[in-house]
Amino acid sequence: MSEAEALLTLAEIATTLAGFSGLVAAFRGRSLEEWHPRDLLILWLILGLGGLSMLFSLLPIPMFQAGLATRTIWRLASLCFFACLLVAMTVALVASRRVARAGHRVRTPRVNAAATSIGAASAVALVANATWLMQAWLYSLVLVLVLTLAFLYLATFIFNIQAQKDA
Repeated sequence: MSEAEALLTLAEIATTLAGFSGLVAAFRGRSLEEWHPRDLLILWLILGLGGLSMLFSLLPIPMFQAGLATRTIWRLASLCFFACLLVAMTVALVASRRVARAGHRVRTPRVNAAATSIGAASAVALVANATWLMQAWLYSLVLVLVLTLAFLYLATFIFNIQAQKDA
């Protein structure tokens, strides 16, 4: 499988994951105003991580088409991905703290700890790729990690919906 084919496959997975989370939200049977603030945050995280994964799965393709050197492509793409991931992680942390300050405790501390670890490892890998390694496999691994994180949040989202129905 070529690098471009692998990236397109990851973009398709990201789009499917985001679309599925939208379907779950649509069939939830409540208006957004009635949602628990943590559930809204998780939905935004899923959509954000899916969008981030899709964008950065597609970003290297025009670079290949422009004829850039392979190492340059992975350096630039990793640098851009790192910057956006850092912003996304900061926004998620600030939003989570605001929700906590409003009195809504964290329901899944282990998931949040795993997310923090995956995000930090992804950021470190992207910096290493931008400054030293410049390899497709590491860039793709980070995309897979971010998609795994989105899936983890989707599972949490579905679990929370089921727990609320059972309560």
